[in-house]
Amino acid sequence: MIGADSLRGWPIFLIALSLVFVALYNTRYYFVTLAQDPATEWTFAYDLVQAIDFLKTLEGDNPYVYFFSGRWSYNYETRRFLLPQISGEDRSKEFGTFSLNESLDHREVVYLLMPPYENLIGEIMKKYPGGNYQELKKPDGRFVYGAYLLAN
Repeated sequence: MIGADSLRGWPIFLIALSLVFVALYNTRYYFVTLAQDPATEWTFAYDLVQAIDFLKTLEGDNPYVYFFSGRWSYNYETRRFLLPQISGEDRSKEFGTFSLNESLDHREVVYLLMPPYENLIGEIMKKYPGGNYQELKKPDGRFVYGAYLLAN
């Protein structure tokens, strides 16, 4: 027969086991499940950061960015923090004055297109031939950004 003294440690053991289980579950949820959730990418401007990382790779004189996005302004805090050295302006209907015209004041120009403006690339390429176009899509085929680099 089991005595009362031998059962005294079980409640503490069960509480400790419960705490370890909850800690492991929450850690996995936070670092795996939540981190891979599409809502997390939406909340933390993942697509904008991808576009900013592309702009950081551009060589030569600091290009001037014509920014088209239905979601963010070129003056959005994420861009201002991660890429303060590259000048640009909003060209989207939501945040600026919509225009595809290039100003000749700049040596290099980048048309950065984010949803829902990805379909403008054909019109821009026709108007300003000879540029270099690059785009990024997610593995599921969704458009992240397109960039058309023109050197004057």
